[in-house]
Amino acid sequence: MDNLAVLQDSLKRSDAMTKNMLSILDSFENRLGKLEETIIPIYQETGNLQRRHESILWLIRDWLSLQ
Repeated sequence: MDNLAVLQDSLKRSDAMTKNMLSILDSFENRLGKLEETIIPIYQETGNLQRRHESILWLIRDWLSLQ
């Protein structure tokens, strides 16, 4: 019977660790989702700014070539 008690105790500790790990992973997933919500608009705006920058550079090059 002693082996059964040790096994049950081990199972309880394993279950507790599993629940703790799931909680940590859920928290991490939520934080990652919030970060993604923050980063995507910044990423998109950076792309817009880069395209505008390229357009301005082309305009300056064209203008300089005309002079």
